Amino acid sequence: MEKLLVYLSIIVFLISCHSDSKTDKQKEKGYFVGSPKIEFSRMDLDFGTIQEGEEIMLPFRIKNTGDAPLIIYNVEPGCGCTVSKYPHKPINPGEEAEIKLIFSSTGYSGYQVKTAKVSTNTKDSIYTLTIHGVVNSNH
Repeated sequence: MEKLLVYLSIIVFLISCHSDSKTDKQKEKGYFVGSPKIEFSRMDLDFGTIQEGEEIMLPFRIKNTGDAPLIIYNVEPGCGCTVSKYPHKPINPGEEAEIKLIFSSTGYSGYQVKTAKVSTNTKDSIYTLTIHGVVNSNH
């Protein structure tokens, strides 16, 4: 019985050492252990009042507050009147970046609400950014 306990203790020890060495090897090769976290300076932006035909750029600051690189896979606007620009390189822990939504108001008038879905490698993975404001008609 005593020998069995010794063998089990050795096995548990070897398994735990093996796990740590794998993690160390991953870190040496540039793999990250941990998880990214995205923090938005804001997720909703009021662009005020603009004239129909104007194109405006609306910036959303983001920061990786996690402990692994943040990857933005895609920023998909809800309609063709809005396009996005976002970083295609990983955002390292502690770094900041910007997502830009560019809204073209041609053909729109009145109060407008537009959204864009941000797909990331974070736990929640998908976030929604919203822009809104009034477009004055030229007619």
